[in-house]
Amino acid sequence: MRKLLSILLTLLMMAGGIAVAPILASAAGEAGYPFLLGAVKGADNNPLPLLTYTPGQSPGAVPMDGMVRNYPPAELFAQYNTYPDSDHPDGVAYFWVYDDADSVYFICDWTSDNTYDYGDDYFTVYIDDGAGVKAYTQHTDPVGGDYGQALFDATDMADFDHMWYVIAVPKADLNPGALKVGFELYGTANVSSSVSWNATPPATGTVGVQLTYSIKYDIASNNNGDHTDHMAIVYEYDDDGELDDFLNQSILYYSDSGEFYFSMYTGSFREITRKTFTVTPAAVSPYASTDIVNINVIYNTAGTHKIAVIVFYREKAPYENQWTCIHYPASSAIATTIVAPAPVAPTITGPTAMKLLAGYGATSTGAFTLTGAPAPSVTIDNTHGGKITWDGTKLNIAAGLAAGEYSVKLTASNGVGTNATATFKLTVAKTIFSTKYESNFLNWLLFLVAFGWIWMWF
Repeated sequence: MRKLLSILLTLLMMAGGIAVAPILASAAGEAGYPFLLGAVKGADNNPLPLLTYTPGQSPGAVPMDGMVRNYPPAELFAQYNTYPDSDHPDGVAYFWVYDDADSVYFICDWTSDNTYDYGDDYFTVYIDDGAGVKAYTQHTDPVGGDYGQALFDATDMADFDHMWYVIAVPKADLNPGALKVGFELYGTANVSSSVSWNATPPATGTVGVQLTYSIKYDIASNNNGDHTDHMAIVYEYDDDGELDDFLNQSILYYSDSGEFYFSMYTGSFREITRKTFTVTPAAVSPYASTDIVNINVIYNTAGTHKIAVIVFYREKAPYENQWTCIHYPASSAIATTIVAPAPVAPTITGPTAMKLLAGYGATSTGAFTLTGAPAPSVTIDNTHGGKITWDGTKLNIAAGLAAGEYSVKLTASNGVGTNATATFKLTVAKTIFSTKYESNFLNWLLFLVAFGWIWMWF
């Protein structure tokens, strides 16, 4: 009945010269987050397209006539398994890309989205043409600036009604040459978690980098907080295609033993570090919890490094030994490229000597100057009974050292080249008269001299 209504409504609109998607069954509006496919969040928290399309590689045009068309599976540009946390079926998002003299056409056949939600559903294409990332969107409720059509029907990919989109991007908007592309879909088929970049890489000259990101939860579609422990794994990879292949898996699990379980894995990812943390979402909905996570990554080799952070979760017993990617396939990842400068061997310079008189009070040297990348740490070879200590910038000298000489060797190290050293010598001298007897003798001597001068004059 619903499909018959779709056909009748479409024919009626076409008879009136209007090509508009039919308004059909709608699920209750759901919160959650969209699927990000063929892209990850970049360092600026915006989508970073990963896939490459070169105009001319698939010549063709797509008519904008309100009709769903089937395209050959052999000509697929990309496909992604989608596993909604909302009440929609697991499915696949299929993509084709064609271009003619005027436009680049992006077709999406999404089998997970089996409801037509007027005003809620959309398909976005992200394109990086070398001049920044541009976004082109088509909604189920067309608005000014939409770039195509949103239709609802069965296709060769699924024999039930589901969403089918086409977007035509004018070539006049794009620079010539290869394009990086990625996609975003919302159905109300959605996922319950979102990972967002929350900081930028460090300034040039810093070897280390702190990865800071936030994780948000929609409790309404997260089983009231069954996601308990979470784990962020930082990987280095070689090219964006490998990252996209890595994330586009039908099963993406990770065990405590460090073994991956999924359909294909190239082995080109190198784990740098990981961090496990616990999340306790508040009992409100939607978007009930945000957790900020920091991970430090240090490089001691120069060059450009591509970094991906992939977030996994595990649920309460009996699943606590199995980690699952927070949602499929790429939305749980954040990616950035950092340039690590060449490491620099350490140096240390500063005060070399100090003289004090016995009975001195606690004091300190001036500050020492440290250089090197990464920043060096400093140790000293002798604290002389805990009386001479290093506080990170200078030597602190406690009261109580007896007259004598005290040498300290400072060593600066950072794992690069040869350690640097500096030597400091403290001299504690006696006072001119260091005992009360010597002091009393001086007092009597001064008295006699003064008395002699007075006797001579008088």
